[in-house]
Amino acid sequence: MDLDDNDMAGYLEENENMQEEQWRMRNGPWQKRADVLRFEQINGLKRNAKLILSVGCGPKEPIAIGATHACDIALSAEKYLRAQGWTGEFKQCSCDKLPYPDKFFDFAVMSEVIEHLPTLEDCRNAILELNRVSKRWLITTPWINRDQGNTEPTHKHFFDEKSIHALVPDWVLLMVRYDIFLFITRCVKDGCSDKKA
Repeated sequence: MDLDDNDMAGYLEENENMQEEQWRMRNGPWQKRADVLRFEQINGLKRNAKLILSVGCGPKEPIAIGATHACDIALSAEKYLRAQGWTGEFKQCSCDKLPYPDKFFDFAVMSEVIEHLPTLEDCRNAILELNRVSKRWLITTPWINRDQGNTEPTHKHFFDEKSIHALVPDWVLLMVRYDIFLFITRCVKDGCSDKKA
């Protein structure tokens, strides 16, 4: 992310505050419902993956999906995970510059992250990085009608199928709306290719 020192400090503070808020609200009825929906789908998709990465992990996702590795820009995410007994490998980093080798992970997840990134270029770079470090991956983001307005002050972007495709126009993506979420993955086999018809 290309942010000056003041903007980066503000962005980091916002992310640390989100971790604290997610931790406090983790047992609230709406949060539980949203988490159950998302984690059920993720766990169904990871199949036989052994090395699993949670990007922008927050205080609970690595535990819920059995991730072996996790990373977040907010260092407090690690504190909350360790307090719950998670023993995987944690790295503090930005999702657009992941510190892992190419195709290292069997499966990676970036849940509820891209809508928080400062710019659309950061969103694009995060998608490219996820694709680089993992053989299979899934991105989730809230699918909210733009006419409903911004109900979450930390959301900087609203995504639908068209706006996701605009980030990586040469890729064939599989996108499914499920409840309030948009699930996104890259389609590269079983009849899919990177060439548009």
